Amino acid sequence: MKISILQYYPLEKNERRNRGTVGTLRIKLPETGIELLGIIVSKINKGYFFSIPFKRAGDENLKKLTQYPCFVFSDVDMQKDFIESLKIIGTAHMLKLAETPLESQKKEKE
Repeated sequence: MKISILQYYPLEKNERRNRGTVGTLRIKLPETGIELLGIIVSKINKGYFFSIPFKRAGDENLKKLTQYPCFVFSDVDMQKDFIESLKIIGTAHMLKLAETPLESQKKEKE
């Protein structure tokens, strides 16, 4: 699946809720024209992990809070393809940003 990363939004340390969360991504799926915001980026050890935005709500059957994704593809294979593409493209983007000096990243935003 084709994914274009439009913007990375780093989180300041005081804004982070979870230990590994470092920011969020804004991506575009060119084949559909859909833009998705809030893709959560976490860094654990030397790897990057990406999560679909979600909401937490109580599940009466499980009697605990459960995470519900904000969007999914109705086709399971398409969902798997999206997640795999996001891992590959997102990791490459984050590694590229890690190599880029901070001053040039600030200029990109302006």
